[in-house]
Amino acid sequence: MVVATGDWMPGAILRSENKLNTDGTILKGQVLTLNTGTGNWQLAAAAGNVKGPFCICALTPATTDSTVSVIRDGWVYLKAGGTINPNTYVQCDSSVAGQVIQFVATVVPTTPGSTDVTNAAGDPERKIGYTKGTKMRTALTIPHQRRAMAT
Repeated sequence: MVVATGDWMPGAILRSENKLNTDGTILKGQVLTLNTGTGNWQLAAAAGNVKGPFCICALTPATTDSTVSVIRDGWVYLKAGGTINPNTYVQCDSSVAGQVIQFVATVVPTTPGSTDVTNAAGDPERKIGYTKGTKMRTALTIPHQRRAMAT
């Protein structure tokens, strides 16, 4: 079976959601985050500290569209910014917006300060999903509403 980034499996639940029109080009298969100020979905930034909620772009919208089709539940193939081992969580790629990498937990020093504790407490919100399968075709289970596959 040949698959491309953004392809989803039967049973996926797609929805039409508002998108941030100032966000430029959003492509099928990219990770989106909710802009809490506007209530619109936008491309997930290239940063390791991006927190959810997350969804996946199901169809590439025109830059002038005010809505975007998203996958909120189901299986979808995503572009990985590096090797993702099976049975691990993923987070936003710190180098490329809209991609995923294997989750890296916050390191807490032996004598943590309040910032260290706060950062570590935010780790669950950075997890986009959980992988299953092999390195060649990794299934990504999105917690709470979403599941995806990393390619």
